[in-house]
Amino acid sequence: MPNAFLTCELNVNLKGDRLYEDMLGDGEIIVVVESNKTKKSCMDVLVPSSGRKLKFQNIFVENSEEKSYLYKTINNIQNTATTLILTKNNSEVRDDNADDTLYKALSDPSRRLTLYSISSLDQIGSLYKLLKNVINNADLPPVPILFRRVTNSKMLNVNVVLVMLSLFEMMDKHKQVDVYQAVYQLQPHNYRSCSNNDDDKFVAIYENDEVFITLDQYKLLYHVTAKIINNET
Repeated sequence: MPNAFLTCELNVNLKGDRLYEDMLGDGEIIVVVESNKTKKSCMDVLVPSSGRKLKFQNIFVENSEEKSYLYKTINNIQNTATTLILTKNNSEVRDDNADDTLYKALSDPSRRLTLYSISSLDQIGSLYKLLKNVINNADLPPVPILFRRVTNSKMLNVNVVLVMLSLFEMMDKHKQVDVYQAVYQLQPHNYRSCSNNDDDKFVAIYENDEVFITLDQYKLLYHVTAKIINNET
């Protein structure tokens, strides 16, 4: 069974344990960050529970009893796209938790996490192609995770377009895609309780689930998709 399609807004309330529980399946994890300034905040979310230490390639992520540390700091991530490979670190796991299946699964060296920096809609085409290359590997579909600490209209648009484009690809390739949850998490809180009769929404039906996106989001998706298609032809 392929991974579910996961999107979420990472914030100070979402800690490593919660994120790791969604990362147990096989596949590649793609984290999209707004800019270089948000990379450290993104890694803060990846810090594990107290006493744990994980190693992504040459970057150590640890949570001690007193303070969380990022060894080899996030400044090592310089490129637009950076792949972090999670390696085994059995000696760094507490003895009383040595049989923790969650962290054993995360110690699989095949686990990869890609940080991708994007700052404008002009870059969405290259990111979409990156996603398509991974999605086309039917055995290892990607799990895009969108990071935004502070919402602004430009980055919200980037997030919406990225999720919807990759969602369309996933729908073509995998039947287990959770379309409702993917789109649901894009919505501001004030949209989540609205009725079906509201005029400011585009409603899509997928396997008996109603999926809401705003008309502005739908129009933006349409135009950006058309731009990408035109550039590829």
